[in-house]
Parts: sequence; C-alpha cells; structure tokens
Amino acid sequence: MRTNDPTIDPGWPRGSALVWMLLPFTGFGMRRLAVNDGLISLRQMFLKFASLGVWVGVVILLFVEPGGELTSGWVAAQVVVGIASVIGVVVLRGARRLDCTNPRALAGSYRSRVLTSMPAAMAPVTFGFLFSVVSQCRWLYLIGMAFAAVAFVVAAPSVGDLRRTQARLDADGCSLSLVAAVRTP
Repeated sequence: MRTNDPTIDPGWPRGSALVWMLLPFTGFGMRRLAVNDGLISLRQMFLKFASLGVWVGVVILLFVEPGGELTSGWVAAQVVVGIASVIGVVVLRGARRLDCTNPRALAGSYRSRVLTSMPAAMAPVTFGFLFSVVSQCRWLYLIGMAFAAVAFVVAAPSVGDLRRTQARLDADGCSLSLVAAVRTP
C-alpha cells in the first residue's frame, strides 16, 4: 500500500519487490533515497539480512553430509546460543531509548535500535552453521534457524512494533510521529 501521507505506515514489501529484494547480491533495499521512503528501505534491509539464514541453509545442504549424528552436547550449545540471542534482542530493544528531540534524531535512534538488534538475531544462524560444519550434522542448523526466526520477529520494524513504540513515545510526552520520522528519506 503506497501512500503520500507520511504518518501512515506503508507496510512490508510485497510481490516482485519482495522476491527481488530477497535474492542475494541484488542490492535492492540498500538504497534509501532510490526508494524515497526510509521505512520501506529499513524493512527491505531487514528482510535482506534475515534472508541470509535461508541462503546459508542452502550452503549447509550442499556441503554438510546428511546423516550426521545429533549429539546432546552440540544441541545444548545451540539451544544456549539461541536463548541468549533472543534475550539479547529483547534487552537491546528495551535498553535503547529513542531520542525525541526532533524528527531526524527520532528516526536515527529507531533505525539504530533495529540495526543493532539484527546481528544479535543472526547469532543462532552463525553458530548453527559453525556447529553443523564441525559436527557434520544438518539438524543443528535447523535448531539455530528456529531461534533466529523468533529473534528476528522480535527485532523486526513491524507495524505492531511501530504502534507500541509510538504509544510509549506518546506516554513519555513526545508529540512526534515515529512513522513520519522514519519514512523521511
């Protein structure tokens, strides 16, 4: 849904824009000014980053032999990394207060909060890859992907997250629109 009203959330990319943006090495979504909407660009970058887990999974399928033994030590290590990652994303999102001094500062602080949460959400994928390669067991990567999916949902600049954040800003006395601030290129 495209709209010229900067206070209305345009939603997530759809259709061909979504498919093109999820392909590796396309660069789509990394150009905020080309899209002319900072929120769409932020979401595109977020999805591009989150889709890396799928592409790393393809590498696991190609290079890790099937039938590796799933040992409890590796599973425990992956579960610890996954739980720590989800908690880390929640802590990062809660600890980073938004700067409501002007629209540019508000947008920058929101973008920073989203962008600093993404590497923490990617940790289970990274460790899942490492543990899968070392132990030669594909299942460890899938366990990591499950935790990463939860972490990415928490870290996402979703419509609900924007509404909750705006409600907190309103409660704190901030009169600025978060959506309008972030949408400004």
